[in-house]
Amino acid sequence: MIAKTAVTRPTTFFIIFVLLVSFGLYTITDLAIDLYPEVSPPVLLVFTNYSGAGPEEIEKLITRPLEGALSNVANIEKITSISSEGSSQITIRFVYGTNMDEASNDVRDKLEMVKGNLPETATTPQIFKFDPSMIPILFLIVKGNRSPEELKQIAEKYVEPRLEQIEGVAFAGVSGGRDRAVMVEIPQNRLEAYNLTLTQVSSMLRGQNVQISAGSIEEGTKSLLIRTSGEYRSIEEIKNTVITYKGTPPKAIRLRDIANVYDGYKKETSSVLINGKPGVYIIVQKQSGTNSVRTADNVLKRLPRINQALPSGVSVEVLRDTTTIIRDSLAQVSQSAVSGGILAVVILFVFLRSLRTTFIIALSIPVSIIITLTLMYFAGLTLNLMTLTGLALGIGMLVDNSIVILENIYRYREKGAKLRPAAILGTSEMLTAITASTLTTIVVFAPVALFKNQLGMIGEMLASLSFTIVISLTASLFVAIFLVPVLASHYLPISSRKEQPLKGIRKWIDDRMARFFEGMDNAYRASLRFVLRRRKLTLFLIFVLFLGSLTLIWLTGFEFIPTMKQDFIVLNVELPIGTRHQVTQAILQQLEDIVRKEVQGYKDIVISAGQRSFFGFLGGTVGYKGTLQVTLPPYAERIDDSETVKMKLRRHFNEFPAVVFSFQTAQMGPSTNPVDILVKSNDLRIAKDTADKIKDLLKREVPEATEPTVDLNEGLPQVEIFINRDRAYNLNLNIATIGAEIRANIDGIVSSKYRIEGDEYDIVVILDPKDRDAVPDLNRIFVLNPQGKRIPLASFASLERTVGPVSIKRENQGRVVHVTAGTVPGTDLNKLESKIRSLIAREIPQAEGVVIEYSGDYADLMKYGNRLIIILIISVALVFGVMASQFESFLDPFIILFTIPLTVIGVILIHVMTHTNFSTFTAVGLVTLAGVVVNNGIVLVDYTNLLRKRGLPIKEACVQAGGNRLRPILMTSLTTILGLLPIAFRPSEGADLIQPISKTIFGGLTVSTFFTLFLIPVIYSIFNEFSEKRAKKRAEKRQRIRETRKITMAVPGSNS
Repeated sequence: MIAKTAVTRPTTFFIIFVLLVSFGLYTITDLAIDLYPEVSPPVLLVFTNYSGAGPEEIEKLITRPLEGALSNVANIEKITSISSEGSSQITIRFVYGTNMDEASNDVRDKLEMVKGNLPETATTPQIFKFDPSMIPILFLIVKGNRSPEELKQIAEKYVEPRLEQIEGVAFAGVSGGRDRAVMVEIPQNRLEAYNLTLTQVSSMLRGQNVQISAGSIEEGTKSLLIRTSGEYRSIEEIKNTVITYKGTPPKAIRLRDIANVYDGYKKETSSVLINGKPGVYIIVQKQSGTNSVRTADNVLKRLPRINQALPSGVSVEVLRDTTTIIRDSLAQVSQSAVSGGILAVVILFVFLRSLRTTFIIALSIPVSIIITLTLMYFAGLTLNLMTLTGLALGIGMLVDNSIVILENIYRYREKGAKLRPAAILGTSEMLTAITASTLTTIVVFAPVALFKNQLGMIGEMLASLSFTIVISLTASLFVAIFLVPVLASHYLPISSRKEQPLKGIRKWIDDRMARFFEGMDNAYRASLRFVLRRRKLTLFLIFVLFLGSLTLIWLTGFEFIPTMKQDFIVLNVELPIGTRHQVTQAILQQLEDIVRKEVQGYKDIVISAGQRSFFGFLGGTVGYKGTLQVTLPPYAERIDDSETVKMKLRRHFNEFPAVVFSFQTAQMGPSTNPVDILVKSNDLRIAKDTADKIKDLLKREVPEATEPTVDLNEGLPQVEIFINRDRAYNLNLNIATIGAEIRANIDGIVSSKYRIEGDEYDIVVILDPKDRDAVPDLNRIFVLNPQGKRIPLASFASLERTVGPVSIKRENQGRVVHVTAGTVPGTDLNKLESKIRSLIAREIPQAEGVVIEYSGDYADLMKYGNRLIIILIISVALVFGVMASQFESFLDPFIILFTIPLTVIGVILIHVMTHTNFSTFTAVGLVTLAGVVVNNGIVLVDYTNLLRKRGLPIKEACVQAGGNRLRPILMTSLTTILGLLPIAFRPSEGADLIQPISKTIFGGLTVSTFFTLFLIPVIYSIFNEFSEKRAKKRAEKRQRIRETRKITMAVPGSNS
């Protein structure tokens, strides 16, 4: 009925598809692109400040009470915390799928309940939601014939505000250069000579630089505002400020008499070097919920206009565009998909030997893809690596349904049927079969969708892949049912060779191709007869191959998620706490020299000495941390890839024994480190000692573990000033006044603002540099008491060199120290984990009260790998259910299921041959295979049943079914296999992540197709012969019973 409706109303259905394609082409131009699906980690952060408290006090009074209350919140996966001096930070990770709005409200309610138990001076706990949009999408460089400080001013005045006005941009931050300020440097002897303190000088400057409104007066019909304009208008006015009066008669002492006042720059706490020269760069963050590529495009379009507004000789250029890898990856995966599509069409033409029929079938590929992209647009999905991989994987499968329909239509045309009847009958006969075969592929993704929350971020990624494959295959089914028969019967009518015989060279080629395929069919029939005569030997050989392939698993390794090569490298360096940023910069410059000498084909090198504490670009600056960024050229021009650059740098790490190195990674899983060893103990000293021993052991004995580090550092070296309170009280001093004066002498004090030409700069009052560069200078600090007397610090305080407190880290309400490390690409996690465990058990004596646990990629592999195996089992069960419904039999689908284990042979072989580790993405490929490989078995079994109904013996039915279905099976399999060929083996940007999936399907389907052609007929014949024998025995038994009854009835007196 469906086919008849489509064929009898060709114009209607043709117009429907034209409109769908046209509408799709319009909407997909607005389809956003990204590297991965938009996934927001279900993480909340809770910050609480308690000034003056040490880490242990913070842990006891703030962190532990909050953890106890928050542990009752639903759907929590893990709670971690950091108790530092003056602050508590708690990170709550929820299970994926949690409604974060409800979770935030629940957390807020729990905090309200416990807030009254916190210390009075502690701040109210603040809740923050983790947002991936905080990660910059663009790094811009400001270049020109100016100093870094001048470039920074230009960037802040002209570039930064213009960038933040661009659609999609949330924040633009300037790094590099020093902040301009009016510096007031006062020698200690001048303060002593005039009996002054820095806070006095600062207070006088603040009082002389004010603008006060004095209300308004009425003048006629107008009201005039009165304003006292007393702000400084020049540096000279600042210099001429009267600070105090001395002598008799009183003589004004001006600032110029005691201080060096100049327009300069604040103390440098960080530095940026771009390609060896001091520079300035700008990071650009996108707004939450906006698309990275679209925002980056908006910025790139606006840059020429921004450059026109800059002073002559100054320009803004792109230093690193994090969306480049998105564009390159998608472009190259798209090229692989197109190449695969072309190969699939070529295979179609070779088998069909007709341009028209090939075109009809090939048309299903773009039509199905356009419909899929349209639905993706309305579903709010982006075109990313996962969705594009789904399309690429389905390229070859999209034509399968159309092949089956068109081949059946062509068979009727060869029998002499007219166009319309042939299209109706050919489609109607195969409607159930293609629907069932499509369902077997689609249903395998149902468990992925149902259990995606149990797979964490991987589940979120696979959901997009599954959606794309399901929608594209569903679209291809509708194309096969409604469009193919319309085209074949009306707009592109197909004809048999009898109706339109070929001539000339075309006939010569066609005849030889026909003889080739006929010879192939006959050779297969002969081989199948040979196999059916030796069924036990065939089963034995296939079983041996299966077991042999399992033994090859150990020739390759296991990893959680494949390492994806980046278009940049970021090396983090950490020196001993307290190291000045100039020393950090010197280390980074040595590393830069190594890159210049040894790395081939880099683009830019950026050094950042002095790193901000929050995400590297927010918060306070610490001088002992820094980064070395190496940007690589486009993939086609790249000589050394990111892993090669890392390897070359690692060779020199031992030359810097006091430095801790780590490479930034784009980790997708829940663990941020491949190796993560947890040392738990209430005694931090013992835990730290144990962790240090483990780190040294990894560095010495486990070369596969790179850059081992301990996340608990020694305290910050400091000079602590102990104040004798009784002496301070006797001298009429209070702690706040003392602390403010000390800070002003050492770090300076911002007394006011200097405004000129629309810009605003700090006026910084500070001691002369030579009076604050050594610890003894602290004793020369003077504090003014209420009576105006200057009292030296040494009169009421003593100095002591100490080590500052460390941060206390907790996990699930227990203290923990992490030992983390990366891994060399290609490392077998199974062997690495076993090696580390045995080494620690043998070499590290476990102290009392210390618990060592293992996390990292191996733990994640076990956790999510087991869940994927369960999903695979459920998928196979669903496939069995669909087939059982189709055949109305348990035996036929049971026979077809034997094709699934055969895929393991191909999967293992392809991984061993290409030196590819097994990973969670291999399991995803296996899930997909479970729904694909059975289609060939369905075709064989279905046609064999049909021939048996026509009276053929079992073995002959198997031979004839195999011969008749050989070409359709090869055609559908080869289109899928060759469609995957480019994406599985072509090196390209972003291919590292998706190739395990495509290789798994490629290898599994290739081997399975070959063995299915022989194994399914063998198993079918064995089971059905056994069934026939049982049925025959039952029939003979029933016959004997009937005959016995007849004899009994015939004997006289038997009824008595």
